[in-house]
Amino acid sequence: MAVTKMQKMTLVTYRDEKEAAVKRLQGLQNVEVRDFNQLLAERDIPFVRVSSNSADDEQQYQKSQRALTILNQYRSSLSLKEKLQTKRPTMTIEAVDQALDDPSHRQFIDSVIDTEHERHEEQAERQDVENTLDELRPWKVVDHSLRTMNHVPGLTVIYGTVKNDEERENYRALLSDDYYVEEVFATSNTIGVIAIYPDAAAKTWAQQADQAGFEALTIDLDDDPKSRVEALEEYRKTLLKNDEARVEKLQRLSQEIPAMEQISEAYYNRWQRQKLDQLIFHNDYLIVLEGWAVSEEVELIKAELAATLDETRYAVSFAEPTDREIDDNMVPVKLKNNVLVTPFESITAMYGYPTYKSLDPTPFVTPFYMVFWGMMSGDLGYGACLFVLTLLAKHFMDLSASAKRMVNFGMLLSIPTMIVGVIYGSAFGVTLPIQLIDPMKDAMTLMAISIGIGGINILVGLILKTYLALKNNDVESAYSDGFGWIVLLLSLIIFGAGSMLSLPAIATKIAGIVALVAAVGMLIVPMIYQPKKGAAFAMGFYNLYGITGYLGDFISYARLMALGISGGSIALAFNMLVGQLPSVARFTVGILLMVILHAFNMFLTFLSAYVHGLRLIFVEFFGKFYDGGGKPFAPIAILEKYTHLEREKS
Repeated sequence: MAVTKMQKMTLVTYRDEKEAAVKRLQGLQNVEVRDFNQLLAERDIPFVRVSSNSADDEQQYQKSQRALTILNQYRSSLSLKEKLQTKRPTMTIEAVDQALDDPSHRQFIDSVIDTEHERHEEQAERQDVENTLDELRPWKVVDHSLRTMNHVPGLTVIYGTVKNDEERENYRALLSDDYYVEEVFATSNTIGVIAIYPDAAAKTWAQQADQAGFEALTIDLDDDPKSRVEALEEYRKTLLKNDEARVEKLQRLSQEIPAMEQISEAYYNRWQRQKLDQLIFHNDYLIVLEGWAVSEEVELIKAELAATLDETRYAVSFAEPTDREIDDNMVPVKLKNNVLVTPFESITAMYGYPTYKSLDPTPFVTPFYMVFWGMMSGDLGYGACLFVLTLLAKHFMDLSASAKRMVNFGMLLSIPTMIVGVIYGSAFGVTLPIQLIDPMKDAMTLMAISIGIGGINILVGLILKTYLALKNNDVESAYSDGFGWIVLLLSLIIFGAGSMLSLPAIATKIAGIVALVAAVGMLIVPMIYQPKKGAAFAMGFYNLYGITGYLGDFISYARLMALGISGGSIALAFNMLVGQLPSVARFTVGILLMVILHAFNMFLTFLSAYVHGLRLIFVEFFGKFYDGGGKPFAPIAILEKYTHLEREKS
C-alpha cells in the first residue's frame, strides 16, 4: 500500500528493431518513455527530431472510427442478452496489429465513408424534390407553362398563394377592378391564384398583395405543372431506389465490424508508437530510448525483450532514480494498493497524485470515505440495490479497466450503506424491527457522532502531517502544523467537555494547562527555527488564529447527519404519498410509482454522498497534510476498447 518503486530504463538497439521493441513495451504497459532529446538539450548536446508517420496513422484512426460509427447504425440490432454475452477477444498487441497487413482495409474504410456521404447528399436532394412537389402538386390543374403568359407586352402574370380562412378575407382582399384575379385551387389552408395586371396597376397590385399576405410562386417552369410533377415523381422514385441500394450495401458491410474494430485499434496503437519518434534519440544506425519502468516488472521486461529481439542487436539497462530526479519531480508515480483500497485511488487521482517519495493517502482515505458515504446514504434497501446492480455488472458485462474500477467502487460503498441502514433501522424508508439509532428522534446524538468522526478524521490528518514533516527533518512544521494542533485540540475538547462527561475537576484543569502550553509552543517554536524572531512570532500568532478554521472544520462534518436524515425523510414521504392512494391503485400504479420515486431518491442520495464525501476528504482531511503534485505514471498509450490485451507473448 504505497507508491510503486520505479527504475530508470535505457534501451539501445538498431533502428530497424525500434518498431518491434516499442510494440512489445507498449503491450507490457509498464514503461513510460522520457523525452531523451530534452535530456540532450539540457546538456547542450545537439540532436535532430525525426519525422514520423503519426499524422497519417492518426488520420486513419479517425477515419476508421468514423466508419465504425456509420456501420453501427446499420448493423442488426442485438438483444440485451446478446450484448451482455458478447465478450471482447483476448489478443496480444502483435496479433491486433496483423489487421494492418492487408492494405485493402483503406479502400474498405473509404467505401463506407463515401457511401454514407453519397447517401446524405441524395437524401438532401430528395428532400428538395419533395419540397418542390409539395409546392407544385396543387398547380397540376394548370395545363400550360407558368411562363407562357409572361410574354404579353404591358401585362404581368403572376402565380401565388394566400392563406385560406372561413370568410376567404385574404382572397377577397386581392380582388380589384384594376386587374384580373382568378382562383386556381383551394385547400383547407391555402388558396392558389393567378393575377394579371397591366403595368399601370403595378402599384395597386403590390399594395393589395401585401395587405392580403400574397406569396408569389418561387418556381419558374418551362413545361406545365402536371408534366413537371410526373417527372419529379419518377426522379424521386429513382432516388429512393438508390437510397435502398446504399442502405443494403452498408448493412452488408456492417458484418465486417469486428474486423474494422481491430483495424481501428491497430491504427491507434501504431499512432501512439509513431508519436514516440519525437522522444527517442536517433542516428543513422541506432536509437536510444530512455524511460521509467516499474521495478517489480524489470525481469519481465528483460524476458519479453529477449523473446522479441536478437540478443546481439540490443542492450538494456536499469538504474535507480537519482536524488535530483526525485527532487525535481521527474519520477512518475504509480499507486499500489490491495483490492479493497485500489478503487479509492480515483479519489486521490482527482486531487493529485503524491510525489515519488511522499505518502500515498489512499489507504487512509478508504475507511473514512466509506464511513462518510454510509452515514449520508444509510438505507438497507438502497445499499442492497447498489450491491446487486454492481454484482450483475461485474458478472454479465465486459467492462473496461476504468469501468471495472468504478463498479468495484460502488460495490464496496454498498456495504457501509447497508450497515448504516441496519443501524438507522431503515429499508426504502420503512422502519425495521431493529433500530439502534432513529435519525429523526436522535438527531443530536447523530450530530455528536458525526462531529466525533470528523474530529478523528482531522486528528489522523494532523498525525500524518507530523509524520511527513519529521520524515523531511522539518521539526518546526511537525510541531506548528501537526503535533501542536493535536495536543491543543485534544486538550480543548477535554476541557470543554469536562462537565458533560462528569470528568474530575483536576482533569479539566490539567487539560486547560496543556492547551495553554501547546498554544505558547506555537508562538515559541517558530522563533527557535527562524532567524527573524519578530516575523516568526507574528507567523506563530497567525497560525494560532487558525483555531477558528478548525471550528468550521468540525461543524462541516454535521453534513453527515443532515444528509442522512434528508434521504430517509424523502423516502418516508414517498411511502406516505403512495400509501394515500386507494387500495387498487396502490398495488398497481402505486408499485410503479414507488419504483420511480425511490430510484430518483436513490440517485440523489448517492450523488450527494459522493460529492459531499469528496468535499470532506479534499478540504477537511487533505487540507491538513496532503499537497499532491506528483506526476502519474503514463505508459505508452494503448486502446483496449475492442479487445482485451494479453500482456505477455508467452
